[in-house]
Amino acid sequence: MSTLQYYWGLASINTEDRNKAAVSLIKALYQFQEQHQEENKDNWDEYLKDTSIERLETLCSPDVLYALKRLIRGITSSRDSSRQGFSVALTELLSMLSFITISDVLTLLEKATEITNGMKAQEEKEMLFGKLFGVASIIQSGIIEHPNTTEDELKKIFEYLLICSNKKSYLKESSFKIIILLFAQIKKINNENILNYIINEILKDGVNTPEELAFTIKAQELYPSFDYSKIINWKYVNVLHYSNSSKLTTILKESSYTHPHIHFVWNIIFDKLFNNENKDIISLQDLWLTVVDECLFNSTYERKYLGFSLFKIILPKVSTEKIPFIFAPNFMRSLINNLSINKTYLHKLAVQLIQDLVETASKDSSVAIALVAQLTGKHGHQNFDKITKTKTIDSIISTLNTDGIKSYIDYLRNIFLDQDNFEIDAKKVEAHRIWVVDQLVSIIKNQKIPKDSDVYLRIFEFLFINGFCVVEKESKKAFTDNLKTLPKPEVSEKTQDLCRSRFQTVLGESLNSPALTSSEEVAPSIQLLQVIDKLNSAKNVKFLTEFDKEAKAAKTSAKSTINTINKKLSLTTDKEEIIQLKAFESLLVHLIILIHIDAAEAVSNIDDIVNCYIRIFPEETKKSKKNAAKKEDEEEANPIEVLVDVLLSFLLKPSLLLRNLTEKVFKAFCSKLTKNAITLIINVLNPEESAAVIEENNDEDEDGMDVDEEDGDIVMEDGDDDDDDDLDIDEDDDNEEVDEELRRKIQAVLQKKDPNSNENLDDEEELPDLDDDEMLDFDEKLAEIFKQRKIIKNSRRDSKQQILHFKFKVLEMLDIFIKKQSTNVLVLELVMPLLHLVKQLYGSHEQQQLYERVQSLLKNKLLKIKDYPKNDDVNTEELFNLLEEVNKFAEKCSEPELCNLAGEASIFVVKVILGNNVQKVESSPKKAKKAKSEDTATANNTHPNYDSKILKRLAKFHGDLLEKFMTKNHTNLRPGQFTMIIQRYPMVAWEFVDVMVDYLSPKPLPNSNTIKVFQLSQAYRFLEILFNTLSKQDEEKYVAKIKSIIPKINAAQKEVCNAYQQVITVNDKEDNSERKITKISPQRLKDITKSLNNISRKAKKIGKEDAAFIIDTTEMNALRNNKSK
Repeated sequence: MSTLQYYWGLASINTEDRNKAAVSLIKALYQFQEQHQEENKDNWDEYLKDTSIERLETLCSPDVLYALKRLIRGITSSRDSSRQGFSVALTELLSMLSFITISDVLTLLEKATEITNGMKAQEEKEMLFGKLFGVASIIQSGIIEHPNTTEDELKKIFEYLLICSNKKSYLKESSFKIIILLFAQIKKINNENILNYIINEILKDGVNTPEELAFTIKAQELYPSFDYSKIINWKYVNVLHYSNSSKLTTILKESSYTHPHIHFVWNIIFDKLFNNENKDIISLQDLWLTVVDECLFNSTYERKYLGFSLFKIILPKVSTEKIPFIFAPNFMRSLINNLSINKTYLHKLAVQLIQDLVETASKDSSVAIALVAQLTGKHGHQNFDKITKTKTIDSIISTLNTDGIKSYIDYLRNIFLDQDNFEIDAKKVEAHRIWVVDQLVSIIKNQKIPKDSDVYLRIFEFLFINGFCVVEKESKKAFTDNLKTLPKPEVSEKTQDLCRSRFQTVLGESLNSPALTSSEEVAPSIQLLQVIDKLNSAKNVKFLTEFDKEAKAAKTSAKSTINTINKKLSLTTDKEEIIQLKAFESLLVHLIILIHIDAAEAVSNIDDIVNCYIRIFPEETKKSKKNAAKKEDEEEANPIEVLVDVLLSFLLKPSLLLRNLTEKVFKAFCSKLTKNAITLIINVLNPEESAAVIEENNDEDEDGMDVDEEDGDIVMEDGDDDDDDDLDIDEDDDNEEVDEELRRKIQAVLQKKDPNSNENLDDEEELPDLDDDEMLDFDEKLAEIFKQRKIIKNSRRDSKQQILHFKFKVLEMLDIFIKKQSTNVLVLELVMPLLHLVKQLYGSHEQQQLYERVQSLLKNKLLKIKDYPKNDDVNTEELFNLLEEVNKFAEKCSEPELCNLAGEASIFVVKVILGNNVQKVESSPKKAKKAKSEDTATANNTHPNYDSKILKRLAKFHGDLLEKFMTKNHTNLRPGQFTMIIQRYPMVAWEFVDVMVDYLSPKPLPNSNTIKVFQLSQAYRFLEILFNTLSKQDEEKYVAKIKSIIPKINAAQKEVCNAYQQVITVNDKEDNSERKITKISPQRLKDITKSLNNISRKAKKIGKEDAAFIIDTTEMNALRNNKSK
């Protein structure tokens, strides 16, 4: 068995392959050596006594001796991973051969790594590395512990290493690593002479380099009995004593020469300090601050790189309590700077460090909170993510579990309440508290962060107390931690306003939270209501606003209704009713909370909502029925319509809370909408109506809801956000006419009159000369005039934006209704209003975004619904009226885009008409299996059995429409309207195919000799499309009809040929000359011929060579191909 194949594997760059090769080689060599010793067992003792150089030739088997020499030669090779693989195999082989001595190996090593004068630098480098790896194998193999090892051999090994260390600087670190290994091995055999020799040789000039420091630390640990004071001239002999920090700094900063990897002295120091119980030794914190932060991070890029690398090593090892000291000021400054600018030398390393931070945070929530505290704390920056252009804080917070999030909320609360320990400057206190509030909001908004109802409640409670209340004194027995500590300093009005605004934001976000939607726990908003009641009874809490009698009565009424709702919820099992009851409950709960924000508006809405609830869910008692009857007599308004009106008023407010609340309630009640309610929603989309509604509510908005910075976004159902900055509001006033009001005010100032008075001004009055003081006064008044004008201009712009936002939100309501109630007959009531709205907005630059939204809602949502209305409520007569309205709309539209949209709407109405008029076929059980629903039939390219009367009526309608298209001089009807009905519903087209065929003949217009050639070519095109829709089943169904129209087609095409050959005289308007042309142009004839040829082929195929199905196109093809013509 040969071992040669294993040597190639030893050089593999794959660690696993190298190890396999080494194991296989050693196993084979072990067998060879065992066999060799068995064969020479009689002379084995004599072989062992031999001390000559040739002793290995007798002691080792030939394969083992070859392996020993080849492995020693291999450690000098720089190919792939030869050194690593061969040194491992050599170490194992030496440990296997118990008879081998250090001298034997050193002799072979000296021969293999001999350096001669003629060697190149690379060759010399390989020899030196070979020596190091060879000596390392000797030490690691354990042969030093053999009893026959001499002191001379040990000295020789040490001198080998010392020579390598002094020979090349890049070998110094590696040499000292091996020296420390050698020192530890010698300590095991307790040879003090050699230990003393090594210490004296290395430290004869003291401790001056990182390598000498590393050796000294290990020597003092392994050999403490040595008198180091004789050779170490430091203040304290223990080099890690805290008083030696300056010398440690001087030495350790030089360890950066090994850049980019970390010098091994740091690992030795960290291992020592992490396991340190000696109080005299420098602490890890002191070492980090003095050496790393103050020295490395105030130096070169290489030393900063070393500092970042050391941070990556130490981060996973430090406890949570010690995390603050490693985020020292200079480190944080370097980290932020290198993260902020991606072109810096250390940017990639800083990004890797952030990734390590996030990974470390994911393992322990307490560590995560500590990391956030440091990154945003004293030496970091509150807006760390923003200034570093990363998502570090968000990522760390996202790693927290629910308990971790609660701990983080407690941490933020402590920062907010106790600012005396952080800042004295009032502005900084304000900034810190604003940051805390923003962090709480980000927890709610970040969907990746795990949250339960308790998390929501904690944030709600904190923001409510600090926004709407004042804690007058501490109470350790208070029901919440927010009342146990007084804010230091007091919360400012600005912060209170922010808390109120953000409170509405988080309350609104909670309405759409997936975690709360799927949870069966009590909603946090309901729990908050209980907290507010407790706050009312708390002695150390004062509300910023007091309720009047109306507000208190409304709150009591709402609570009573909520209790009634809860009783009804416990009794009902109807899913839809449960959803609606919960929607009412949520609406009333939030309105009670909103009393603290806008009492007058909330009270009014509470009264309306309570009345709506009573009328939608009346009590089943005799008295209640009588009262309900009386109320119905007194009030004509439908409760659903009142509810919709209230929801529309919510949308006027720039509040995320009211928007989401409206969406939630509307989803619950859209099944109960009436025609008047739909009309109410549609009407507010009209420009005049919406502008009036906005104007009515402007005064209320001034003292109403605070606008959250995110609330300006318009969020549609598909999840796309449109920022306010993208709204196309035309603000270009460069081309405006001169403002006469502005002219009048300036003239009044110049004439020293009140610019705001209505006094008549004399245009011819001579303007007085102004002195310096009067000019200054004039400048101030002029500035005030322009300021007021700018305010008015901005108010107009804001009003436009508000109207646009309001309409977008209303469109969201319609989108919800279409999605949730696609089978409701009321969706058909949206077709015409949306068509008219699209036409009204078409071409308006200011309304372009609204036009696109309305068109998308109509085209992509309403007209594309699959589950359209199919029930007894659908009135076929009304559908035909709607179809007629849609097509009258198309006839009045001159814009092709609107005509095409009307065509799609027409097809949608036809689909609904046919879908509601499918004949029921009674059949036997066997045939019943073959009966298909409409959808199944469509999937199989067949059609249901529609009511023949309805088909004929639709055919009559579209036939009349086609007649208008073919005969009217000026019509807005488009060919696409007919191609759609033919392609989608060919069974309707076959019913008016005779009308189509009648217009295949070139008929001149009344009182004219001209032909509508375009319409003529389109008639052939329509017939071609109809023939192309025929399936095999349809061919059998319509074969008689096709046969009956073939003669008419043949006659019509002959008339076309005749008309083509007729010449008419026309006047040329440019030069008043006359010229002759054909009645049908060559291009039109080409189009007609192409369509007719396709019809002819299809008819021939259907007729199976029957002469009655032949369409003779010979003459027309000849005319088309006649180039002279």
